[in-house]
Amino acid sequence: MLTIKRKVVIFITAIITLSGFCLVNAGDSSLVVAEIKEDKIVLSDITKGSEKEFYEAEKKLYELKMGNLRKILITKLVALDPRSKGMEDIDYITSYVAPIPDISEKQIQEFIKSRKIPEKNVNKNLKKRVSDYLIDLAVAEKVDVWFDNQIVKHKIKINLKEPEEPFYKVSIGSAPYFGGKNAKVTIIEYSDFECPYCSKAAEVVQQLRKKYGKKIKFAYKQFPLGFHPNAQKAAEASLCANEQDVKYFWKMHDFLFVSTKNLKQGVIKDYAKKMGLNMKKFSACLKSNQMADRVKQEMQEAMELGVSSTPAFFVNGRLILGAQPLEAFVDKIDAELAL
Repeated sequence: MLTIKRKVVIFITAIITLSGFCLVNAGDSSLVVAEIKEDKIVLSDITKGSEKEFYEAEKKLYELKMGNLRKILITKLVALDPRSKGMEDIDYITSYVAPIPDISEKQIQEFIKSRKIPEKNVNKNLKKRVSDYLIDLAVAEKVDVWFDNQIVKHKIKINLKEPEEPFYKVSIGSAPYFGGKNAKVTIIEYSDFECPYCSKAAEVVQQLRKKYGKKIKFAYKQFPLGFHPNAQKAAEASLCANEQDVKYFWKMHDFLFVSTKNLKQGVIKDYAKKMGLNMKKFSACLKSNQMADRVKQEMQEAMELGVSSTPAFFVNGRLILGAQPLEAFVDKIDAELAL
């Protein structure tokens, strides 16, 4: 069984963070990786359409390297202090950097309450785990500060570069949007009205609209998946509503996601009439399939960007895949707004 000290040192070396790293390209996109007769295949040819996957893999490799680098640096930084002679790294840290704190019953109870852990699950073993976790956090925070200070004090240069998140060139075009026309942050979603994950994501979109208002420009593009039988016509219906006014698009958008399990044309037409659309124009638009080509065009555009599932969001060209929590968007949006 690991001792508290041993557990703490494993934990802190895993989560210590460094700031101020430069972002650089993971590789030269023009690098020739293969040749066949006179034809050359470059790196960008094999990463196109899978940029996000390559980035995630490179990021994991970077984090592994950085974790090991931190461990080495901690050992060397400890050795620079004459007081460390004859001491293990963890003994030095718990003696001079971050003594292991006492965790009170009150702190444990407050943590349990904050995590809404049912009372029936609270026992001696759980409290012990909570106590260890709180110790890890307290020690790691102090070591993190010490580590950053030591980097500055000893003018340590770190040349290990973090991979750059891929940037996608995505245009709103004529897609319906809400928010500020000239907003600093543009979000483009590719979505499917019959997709349950997209329906869940639509709730987050409403939260974004409420939180940021005209600080963002949020556009919706169509990506009805083939195995959703009603998704294509639902997509066309939303665009037919948009033909009469963008406000009708967003009303239809909200209705379709609330009704994602029942998107038969009769249901859609009933709602279109209820919200005040010109039904003659709407029905003619829907019957004529005049929006089918636009839906196809937006799907093709998405696939060229490497999108193969819904929902997919591009925040100023940075991809967020799937039904992610609000925080995943806030981090990216706030970072862009701060630039």
